[in-house]
Amino acid sequence: MSWNNEKSLKLTKFVLTGGIGFMILLVFGFPWLTSEIKNYAVFTSIQLTYLTIVFYIVSIPVFISLFMLYKLIMNIQSNKVFVAENTKIIRSLSWQCFLGSLLFLIFSFVYIPSIFLSMLAAFFGVMLRVLKNVFAAAVELKKENDFTI
Repeated sequence: MSWNNEKSLKLTKFVLTGGIGFMILLVFGFPWLTSEIKNYAVFTSIQLTYLTIVFYIVSIPVFISLFMLYKLIMNIQSNKVFVAENTKIIRSLSWQCFLGSLLFLIFSFVYIPSIFLSMLAAFFGVMLRVLKNVFAAAVELKKENDFTI
């Protein structure tokens, strides 16, 4: 079985769809999960309250990101790769990461280890900004190339 671009896109769509489904389950199952966590005394009651608030707030940019990634994959599958819309999607994805980073940074005042999630989200945000700049340059080159021919 040879691996090709079409199979890779199908796999990515499958993973993104699974991620959306998992997030839906997690959103509805989070109250049960927090009640189970209480039994293990990993978090204090205050920390669990803040964790719940942060989780539900962070869920919004996560859902937005998953749907944007799905849109990006659909564009790529339609051979719309170096288009301005994809640059906007990647820019928005980077802002979603920075928002998540800020939320986890705030939560780190209550639960210090979340600072690592904040740093990770910020790193992904920076990587996506670089990728956005590469895409923006590629879109411009494509426009120039299309006018040249």
